[in-house]
Amino acid sequence: TVETTESAAEATPSPSPAAVDGGSLGPTRVAVNPTTNRIYVTNQLGGSVSVIDATTNRSLAKVPVGVAPFGIAVSLETNRVYVANAASGNVFVLDGANNSLIAEVEVETSPRGVGVDTETNRIYVTNFASESVSIVDGSTNEVIGSLAVETAPAAVAVDPSRNRVYVLNTASNSVSFIDSSQATTVATVKVGDFKVDPSGVALNADTNRLYTSNPFTDEVSVIDAADATVIGSVGVGTGPRDVAVNPKTNRVYVTNSGDDEVSVIDGATNSIR
Repeated sequence: TVETTESAAEATPSPSPAAVDGGSLGPTRVAVNPTTNRIYVTNQLGGSVSVIDATTNRSLAKVPVGVAPFGIAVSLETNRVYVANAASGNVFVLDGANNSLIAEVEVETSPRGVGVDTETNRIYVTNFASESVSIVDGSTNEVIGSLAVETAPAAVAVDPSRNRVYVLNTASNSVSFIDSSQATTVATVKVGDFKVDPSGVALNADTNRLYTSNPFTDEVSVIDAADATVIGSVGVGTGPRDVAVNPKTNRVYVTNSGDDEVSVIDGATNSIR
């Protein structure tokens, strides 16, 4: 694991975790740029983004952003880093080459999730308290549209090859399917008949499967994105909060906040490995 740090001087270029400062930064979400081998972590309590060298586990910088940064995404095409600041209602755009601030984009209330369409250079931001998704032009850093979704949109996954954007709506127990070429919602999929409080969503574009982490039921829902249907659920640890996919291995990784473990799911069989 890698922990966040106050400055690069406090870290050592070894495989061990980077040192932290005296206070809690509240690391919340993480994004990776495999091209530059950089890891970006939002520190919700610290109002910053930690930049980590994935080769050495060394913390290179702690970049100030807005208030209560939550979601984060990286464009592999432009090397831009997008940070959704939940309490200040904006998105910070950082230059991944030098960690400098390029722009502050005002969106709607309580932005949480952010995703990038690398084909169109569009950025999708979920506004938790506005029940909407803001669409940002990555070339101009201007909001060019807003889409209504269901209650408490918290996370987003983007499939550029299929022109699809998937928005996880926490309070509605659902995922909105958006056709990004038309900027319209084409389907809504329920992931539970009662309160499951889904909090994370991830896509395996190779298999066209979506995964949502459901902390109230300790399960991960598996969705066939081709026909917008739930095809199964997998029991994991206690309080699963977030989910990520490695498409090369078809493995799904789930963070369980209640027991401090990570569950690994075989995407071919939907079973725990």
